[in-house]
Amino acid sequence: YSAGILSKMDSCKPVFVYKVLGKKQENGQKRIYLLLYATSYKYSKEELSLCQGYSDAAVLVVNHGTVKLLLPSEGDYTSSIRKLFPANLQPLVFKRYKIFRADSVETAAINKAVKAWHLRRITVYLPVNLKNYENLMDKYYFEGGANPLEKIKFYPSKVLMPDTTDIYRLTAIAAYRQYPPFGNKKNAQIAYFKKIKDTIYILTNADVDGWAGVTNYLQKVHPIITKSLLALPDVTAVEWKKK
Repeated sequence: YSAGILSKMDSCKPVFVYKVLGKKQENGQKRIYLLLYATSYKYSKEELSLCQGYSDAAVLVVNHGTVKLLLPSEGDYTSSIRKLFPANLQPLVFKRYKIFRADSVETAAINKAVKAWHLRRITVYLPVNLKNYENLMDKYYFEGGANPLEKIKFYPSKVLMPDTTDIYRLTAIAAYRQYPPFGNKKNAQIAYFKKIKDTIYILTNADVDGWAGVTNYLQKVHPIITKSLLALPDVTAVEWKKK
């Protein structure tokens, strides 16, 4: 922020990815020549979104305890790089996009943002075709017959969640929020949760509080939560009851 690269925004957190091209020390002053990716991310609705960013060369100057960041001029860029960087490093700056590849740099920045926001990637399992899933489960609920669950395909999806609890409860909450009551994630709350050995005992607020038609809803949300929990390595059973 102090270098003027990024504007300070309360809802965004900055992260930095860089590659050191070289260093020079002279008369107590140290210069560090960098390829720099400075960016900030916002976390909202289980997603990280980019606020702002800067990607270019930079020189970090450390002089008797003070730190200053020098950036290339937007005017005559080539002349600016030649003034800031030693001759042997200038070719690296001019071909920086080959050295500092966007895909790997952005991945590294997102990984740092996940840590900065104290998040955790949680895997949940969702129906490949949600509409078809709902139709099949509705038909089963109202007409009976064979349970269609065995024929329904689920796929793994990564969800970013605040890393505030254990992986088991966190997975249950993450899965529940993907198909919450009345479509509002704020309504998805775990009312009871206990893991005993390899079995998880669980109840959601929908199980406990209920409403007209809740049984049909639970028939559709329980499999999503159950499959997500069973995908964890040391869970072999999920029981929808208190223990």
